[in-house]
Amino acid sequence: MTSIKYLSCLFICCFCVTAVLPEAHAADLPEAKIIKFTSAINHHEYELHISLPGGYSDSSKKYPVVYVLDGQWSFPYMIGINGGLYYDGLIPELIIVGITWPGDYERNRSRDFSPTPTNEFPGSGGAPLFLQVLKKEIISRINTDFHTEPNNNCLVGGSFSGLFIIYALLHEPTLFKGYVAGSPNIGYDNDLAFSFEKTFAKKNRELQVKLFITNGEYEEQTSYGDDIKRFVDQMKASSYKGLQLERLIVEKMGHASEAPYGHSRGLQFVYGQAEVLLDTLVLDKYTGKYKLMNDDLTITRIEDHLYVIDQKSKIKLYAKGNDSFYAKGFPGSAQFKKDNNGKVIEYIITIGNDKLVAGKIN
Repeated sequence: MTSIKYLSCLFICCFCVTAVLPEAHAADLPEAKIIKFTSAINHHEYELHISLPGGYSDSSKKYPVVYVLDGQWSFPYMIGINGGLYYDGLIPELIIVGITWPGDYERNRSRDFSPTPTNEFPGSGGAPLFLQVLKKEIISRINTDFHTEPNNNCLVGGSFSGLFIIYALLHEPTLFKGYVAGSPNIGYDNDLAFSFEKTFAKKNRELQVKLFITNGEYEEQTSYGDDIKRFVDQMKASSYKGLQLERLIVEKMGHASEAPYGHSRGLQFVYGQAEVLLDTLVLDKYTGKYKLMNDDLTITRIEDHLYVIDQKSKIKLYAKGNDSFYAKGFPGSAQFKKDNNGKVIEYIITIGNDKLVAGKIN
């Protein structure tokens, strides 16, 4: 295998070569750790299904945690979504925690995810207590038992659990960095969520979170789509300082089928790498030809971005810092090395424990 093929694997055609990423192609499904407990707050039983990143046991690294509601349905596909996004370099490694219950799922979810009791759902109205279970028992335990970044959590759910996400956002806004609500039941109990938002807005001008709301295209012809649009418009009208809010309508999907893609885009929205805009004078220092063994590589600037070019491909680089970069859709990172005089001498690509070093020749 030529060196340029290794380079292409990292930043040009990473799916063509398996040698550089052996763990990414492992056939074994990840094993989930399961924690069962009875809450001392609401006295109900819960199950936590936990998926840890590869190499977790050999590392002291701390990881963001994604808490997935309706774990009985969502946890399995969230593992696949997480793996695919990480493999493509779109998100960091994450711990995934699926939250569910033994027994009657429908009754349990309508109890825990609904903010107020209604005749339509017997036993409903348990969201205030469940929010305390989530905060004081589930998150606290995960932070104690695992290597986590406590200030880098995300809450994901849909439908009834999407309603709970909106409730949690407006009652414990600092509990999570990101909130991903798929097709939330915004109209529950005579538009209760709208009242929550108005009350919150009267006391708060700042909301330092990322909120991603989705629904299926086929819901646009129902009250669901209208409710979500009205709620998003109301949130935007409140002009919270620090709020990053995005709504996505998933094409050719309905209430349940939109969830996997919507959740995938939500994780990108919450955890996607931020780009640093560099002056073109800084970028120009990195342009030129580089040699990797017998192969030549060209790095050029087009407007305000660098591009890695070979005979068949042109990959756009995004800056993470003055000398570090990444390419969207590809794993790993790139860095330029300078000598003691500040002259660029190497272009280094790192993915996992593997490195490729290309020397600058002009």
